[in-house]
Amino acid sequence: MNPVLDLYAVQCTAGNVGVSGAPILHLHLLVHAATGKVSGQASITQAIAPPGGNIIVHNLTGQVRKLGFGHGPITQVVALEGVYGQPGPPPTEYIIQRKFQAHFATDSHWNGRGGFEYGPHDIEGVPIKNSASSSGPIHTLYGVVIHEAVASGDLARMKDVAAQAERHIAATPEIQAALTALNAEITKAGG
Repeated sequence: MNPVLDLYAVQCTAGNVGVSGAPILHLHLLVHAATGKVSGQASITQAIAPPGGNIIVHNLTGQVRKLGFGHGPITQVVALEGVYGQPGPPPTEYIIQRKFQAHFATDSHWNGRGGFEYGPHDIEGVPIKNSASSSGPIHTLYGVVIHEAVASGDLARMKDVAAQAERHIAATPEIQAALTALNAEITKAGG
């Protein structure tokens, strides 16, 4: 696998969609196929009075682990964690940072079952469904890996990513602009 080419986007919805008042989790994730590392953002929507009707989960990270044979259609397990802000009690104006966790067992298309926890709420045994708008192939996000290499400041990592990108530039001209920026950062870092 090529680390530059193995990042893909996933959008899923988890919860009892259609059940009045049920919390629904919306996931927007980037997955690095080679390592299984996940990052992204989530929101929890629920038809209740504010402030709990729309919660945004930040710093969402996690791991996808592939399963071996013998698990039927389930091919992977997913574990996620992040944080969200909960308003303090009136009349205060402070925000309490709370933990969010989720776990799912899914097929290769991210359809399956699992649960999520936020604050005092523990939602278990709910379906998760891939909610991507197209049924086409998952598109690789070249620029994200390059930008992560730049942000790391790790000269060896930047050089490695640059070399991989250069090997694939003929087949993937859309990364040319990102590669130019990466090479500029390598030069700035002394390499």
